[in-house]
Amino acid sequence: MSTVITVVQTLPVFRRELDAFLSTSYAATLQRCIDSLMPEYFYPSPIHGQNHNERVLLYGCMIGWYEGFNDADMRILCDGCAYHDIGRIDDEVDDYHGQRSADRIHTVLSYDDEEDMRILRSIMEAHSKDDRIMPRIFASRGVADQARALRIARALKDADALDRVRVDKLDPRYLRFDSSKKLVDLSWAVCTRHKELIAAYK
Repeated sequence: MSTVITVVQTLPVFRRELDAFLSTSYAATLQRCIDSLMPEYFYPSPIHGQNHNERVLLYGCMIGWYEGFNDADMRILCDGCAYHDIGRIDDEVDDYHGQRSADRIHTVLSYDDEEDMRILRSIMEAHSKDDRIMPRIFASRGVADQARALRIARALKDADALDRVRVDKLDPRYLRFDSSKKLVDLSWAVCTRHKELIAAYK
């Protein structure tokens, strides 16, 4: 089955932005993340399954590129993008699926740095909760650098939100980074082309 990498390489529109992205280390990070995905942990759904996670990874890597995330923060962001929905039990609105995902991530990944794992768990929990309670989540997870956690959490929430185009429910006013708002039109084109390629491969 085609991955989102094929979309990025062949999409006929937004070539200037995509070619610039493809020339960066962030594109290489995206490729490594796609190659190492463990879909057996994903919720088996056409809405919240592997194709959604691949697109969220793309947007996360592009936001990280625009915002200048370092390697350590990119690892946390990408792991959050890849596995933020592993706690899902259905496709309905569920404020607690992020918390369940955070509580399960130790069965999928391990980190040598305990603070990085605390941040990963906190952003996974926070992605399905109101922004206003994120500091409370960070504190409950024992995060020391809450400013760092907030920045990564906002990137994950924006990356996930950009793929709301798949259900026609993206409201750009709620995106947190200006760089994320620049990706709105691209997200529509990526989602449309990705769905076309997936259908062609069936």
